[in-house]
Amino acid sequence: QEFLYHYSPHDHALERRATFSKFDNRLWRALNPGKYCGSSTNYTPSADAFVVIFTTVCWREEAKYGVRAYRYCQLDLGHALAG
Repeated sequence: QEFLYHYSPHDHALERRATFSKFDNRLWRALNPGKYCGSSTNYTPSADAFVVIFTTVCWREEAKYGVRAYRYCQLDLGHALAG
């Protein structure tokens, strides 16, 4: 089974948001386009594979930073990826 989790900063824990009963190969191909250069269209990831997706809400930052909000969101993302 596959799961979708959300990080809760209040609890400093992962919250399970969704459970998928069957692996959707189309989603995995969309997230990993480099693995499909050849004719391999039936790729299934290993059991320990995972994907991390970072998102941001720029309008929240806009109240504090104004027009620089988008730039600061990108900078924060870079710091999160590097850390």
